Amino acid sequence: MKKKKIIKDLKSLEKNIEFKIVNKKKSEISISNLDIQFKIEFPLKIFSYFKNKEIKVEVVNCNFKEAIFKDCEFNYKFKNSDFNDVSFENVTFEGKMRFHECNFQEETKFNNIVFKDLVDFWNSTFNKKVIFYKVDFEKTSVFSIVTFRENVLFTYSRFVGQGIFRRTTIKKGIDFSLAIIEKDLLIYDFELSDFDTEDQNLKKEEYESLITHEGVIPQKNKRETFRLIKKYLKNQEDFVEANKAFYLELNTYKSELKKIY
Repeated sequence: MKKKKIIKDLKSLEKNIEFKIVNKKKSEISISNLDIQFKIEFPLKIFSYFKNKEIKVEVVNCNFKEAIFKDCEFNYKFKNSDFNDVSFENVTFEGKMRFHECNFQEETKFNNIVFKDLVDFWNSTFNKKVIFYKVDFEKTSVFSIVTFRENVLFTYSRFVGQGIFRRTTIKKGIDFSLAIIEKDLLIYDFELSDFDTEDQNLKKEEYESLITHEGVIPQKNKRETFRLIKKYLKNQEDFVEANKAFYLELNTYKSELKKIY
């Protein structure tokens, strides 16, 4: 991998951006091999000079100290890039968003986001907790070969399009229980096991805090998540893996009963 050039301000960054006008309706913007050590906001203001209807932004082998995403109509593709501190909040993405082989180093929260087109996290790694809070996936969402090293929660999120979880690795816990899923999730070769949860006897305020801010999964959410995974696997006629999910569901229920009686 090519050594990254250190960038400490916006002016230096703009000098290292490549612009290509493909035709009257299409432009391409490339950023590569940079270690960006200041807070950056996407889309960059310099992008506004392009009045084309279709703009593709490709970012390859870059490090971001702090990145903030705002409303955007462009198509983005980030590849082999590291995000130390990233903010997705109250944003609508009109174009396709791809994060391929990226690393998200800190806790990541997608807060009140609309993905109107494809969003693809192929082969990326989330090293800390992830909360998709009130996120609308209106088209296909891809979590194939993604590794979640800590809890991942889809709290009050909505899958309108197809959600694809192929060879997804869950090192801790996952919570689908509060998601609105309009199409069956496609789950294949999904690495999942039992995980620790918070006690089920929670006050309403405590429960909401866990699932929206702290990234902690309550026990009843875990059981419902296993039930949903079982359901989608059965619908795909993957009965072997469905039985594994059923076993996890039953074990969770037994644990709940032990605490009651």
